[in-house]
Amino acid sequence: MIWRPATPQEAAEFKLDAVVVRQLAGDPHAKLPPELVDKWLGAYRDRTFIGLITAGDVGRTLRQDGRVSELLELFEGYPGPQGRLARRMWNSIGELAYEVALVPGMAPHVLDLAVSRLQWLLDTRERPR
Repeated sequence: MIWRPATPQEAAEFKLDAVVVRQLAGDPHAKLPPELVDKWLGAYRDRTFIGLITAGDVGRTLRQDGRVSELLELFEGYPGPQGRLARRMWNSIGELAYEVALVPGMAPHVLDLAVSRLQWLLDTRERPR
């Protein structure tokens, strides 16, 4: 799967949008604004690096809004961490697995995958610090 860097315009928008995320960072119940969720979910579907690094933040709001099929799309299709974005990708994998595990009535095979990804994160020593 090929992921592309952000265009200069996308990167500039991301810097502005990231201010919103930083403001919400201290509140575990905070939701992203709907337009930001849709923009970053679109970035993921367009295979941009921005979609990779924002997936965890998007996942929380998707779960809170009951958009479980879109949360599963992110969770099941998220690639393994690599390259210069590896640290941020590790965070997104953990955040997505956690959000999936919080969904009531989730299918056992999906919960097993979430638990195995969380365990993988705990067990893997090569992850960036």
